[in-house]
Amino acid sequence: MDSKKPYIKPDTFSGSTSENIDSFLKKYDKAARINGWTTEDKAQYIVAFLEGPALTFYENSQHNNIEIPKWEEIEKTFRTEFEPIAQKDLIRSMLEKRKQLDDEQTVAYINEAESLCRRVDPLMIQTDMVRNIMKGLRPNIARYIGIMENSTINELKNNIRKYENLEFIITGQTYQSPAEIKESIFKEQLNQLTTQFNDKINILNEKIIKQDAENAKIQTQNYTQFLDNNNPRFRNRNNNNLPFYTPPRQPNYSQPHCISADLKMSKGIAANIKSIFGNAAPMLSHLNPKI
Repeated sequence: MDSKKPYIKPDTFSGSTSENIDSFLKKYDKAARINGWTTEDKAQYIVAFLEGPALTFYENSQHNNIEIPKWEEIEKTFRTEFEPIAQKDLIRSMLEKRKQLDDEQTVAYINEAESLCRRVDPLMIQTDMVRNIMKGLRPNIARYIGIMENSTINELKNNIRKYENLEFIITGQTYQSPAEIKESIFKEQLNQLTTQFNDKINILNEKIIKQDAENAKIQTQNYTQFLDNNNPRFRNRNNNNLPFYTPPRQPNYSQPHCISADLKMSKGIAANIKSIFGNAAPMLSHLNPKI
């Protein structure tokens, strides 16, 4: 069984304006914890993940040092050198203006605000963090959570879960942001319009089918009446309860029909045709039918 621990390679840092020293140090520290590095290891390995101006700065700062300095000193030196001017003031301003967005999950907002608090002051106490976070919560959540004990971030998150559970018990659904509510209303209205449209189409189709059937019935009756009035043999076609047969509507059209080889035409539609047009057996027998 392979007992080797996983190895996470930290990102590199060059000190360019597009890079963030705080982000690099956090990722480096996370990789060090996973790799099992001590603070001495972190101080020794950092040079392998520097390049460009950052590497030059490190080499210059260590020029007169016989021993590798402690990690805390290296971290502080890098923050001082590569953090933008007024970085903390900028982050503090971001924290003060940070508000929970309409479509943002509460726990996601808390985690983001907590990160800003730690960037402003890595040693910020929990109560100060909670106070900064509470200021940005949505008002309906803050009013409920504000009357509860929120001394730590974990207590705040637990109270948020209680609030969400209560909302679910009362409304039967989890909290929905205004954007989600608008989307839900839009979908409901769209479904209603689709149902109404389909109902109207079905009604129209039923009317068309009914009208077509009535028109076909009228046409059949008119044509039958025409044949009754103009063909005496057709007028008596059903005297012997023979199956109904309608000749072609156009006089220059023919209508074929299969009959038995004996040419008797004594049953079914064949008998009906025979009663209308007469016995064609003498003429057909010369054709020597085989079927």
